[in-house]
Amino acid sequence: MPTSLSNKELHTLINIIDDCFKSELMPKEVEVLYKRMVRATKKITVQSAKSKGRGLQYWVCEKIGVILGVKFVQSDDLCPVHSREMGQSGSDIVLRTIEAQKKFPFTVECKSAETFELIKTIEQVRANQKDGTSWMIVHKRKALMEPIVILEWTSFENLLRGLK
Repeated sequence: MPTSLSNKELHTLINIIDDCFKSELMPKEVEVLYKRMVRATKKITVQSAKSKGRGLQYWVCEKIGVILGVKFVQSDDLCPVHSREMGQSGSDIVLRTIEAQKKFPFTVECKSAETFELIKTIEQVRANQKDGTSWMIVHKRKALMEPIVILEWTSFENLLRGLK
């Protein structure tokens, strides 16, 4: 079973490989692993992180648009579904009409990250929760085939009851 290396161990291993192959060509398999290790030590830039988050928010807006029967256009001020700008406080997804809020009664927080703190995210979405809505977290990471949704059991039960 594979175990994770600490950052210090990863950097040490990278240095050892560097020293071993300074003057000669690395075997292809070693080179591939070496590049993956180096990439794993690099932190994502703030700009890249915001871009990933924005991409997930737009994806969620498009999906909500399909549910509402409207085309999501971020630049359209009349579109009932809107992605909140990065850095602004409040829910990540803004529903601009009463009709949209009735059809999709959720306050949504989007997280596109390899790791995130669930409890802090729940506290964040609850702090932004509008009256008459349930909270929902949409989480995306590389290891998942597609984004997942996290919500309270009561909200899940209410969804199922609504299907009957």
